[in-house]
Amino acid sequence: MRPPGRVGTGKCVLVSASGTSCHEPMTPSDSAGPGTVVTRVTGAVMPVNSYLVDCGPGVVVVDAQLCVSDAAAVRAAVEASGKPLLAVLLTHPHPDHYAGAEVLTRGLDVPVVATRAVADVVAADDGEKQAVVGPMMGDEWPASRRFPDQIVADDATLTWGEQHFTVASWGAAESHADTTWSLADGTVFAGDLVYDAEHAYLADGHGERWLRVLDRFAATLDPGARLLPGHGAGGGPELVDRQAAYVRTFLDAVSAALDDDPVAREQRVLDAVRPLARSDGLLFLARLSIEPTVGVMRDHGGERSA
Repeated sequence: MRPPGRVGTGKCVLVSASGTSCHEPMTPSDSAGPGTVVTRVTGAVMPVNSYLVDCGPGVVVVDAQLCVSDAAAVRAAVEASGKPLLAVLLTHPHPDHYAGAEVLTRGLDVPVVATRAVADVVAADDGEKQAVVGPMMGDEWPASRRFPDQIVADDATLTWGEQHFTVASWGAAESHADTTWSLADGTVFAGDLVYDAEHAYLADGHGERWLRVLDRFAATLDPGARLLPGHGAGGGPELVDRQAAYVRTFLDAVSAALDDDPVAREQRVLDAVRPLARSDGLLFLARLSIEPTVGVMRDHGGERSA
């Protein structure tokens, strides 16, 4: 894990709560400049990011973690801020971003906010996630999951205190329904639309569409935009090109290995994408994506289409 630290852009000051213990929330001392203060809490059970945005009178959290202890760590970081939790925003319907919402908000009268598409996929797929992910996680799997209960338009702007959050809906890309949330200063909470040099999940079968969405997303970014991803440390618009390179490399490798046996195919694909990630911490996401992608390609006559 990276040591705790801050990245200042002059607009957004990012305070990392990850380190040897991901459950030690940090608070900023002297900021690198005026602007938004965002605290990143990275899960210990699964390295997924939640972001705490200081809105003045309170805190808004973007994404809610997968596991009980990691969601509790996010809640502890909110409590350590000395400010109330105002809302939880979800970027997309994968369980490592929504499953911890009940733990995070238990006993609190705060909304869990998402677009209709994200909310519908969460509700439709949660039973499957319970059956598959629940046994894998054991006691770390939240026994009850809170679904989005404030549904917003695909381009809504919501205001809490000093901060204005604007959602953009991208449709199916990394997941079946991807959104990003942006602040007025150019900070973009990218969810899993963009990772930062981490292995990615393509098992939902939209790899080619993900590439097209990344092109559209890149066209909306100012040169000084700060992308804060669901996995990894974050950076500028260059992360979009890196993500596209990863998706393209993965799809090319699967396509080239369609006639291999599954064991050889897995090795060939993982060998292709390994140089594009900082570590193998999320390699299992790529591994889980190979055979579903094979199925998509075979359904399209061997073409890379989704």
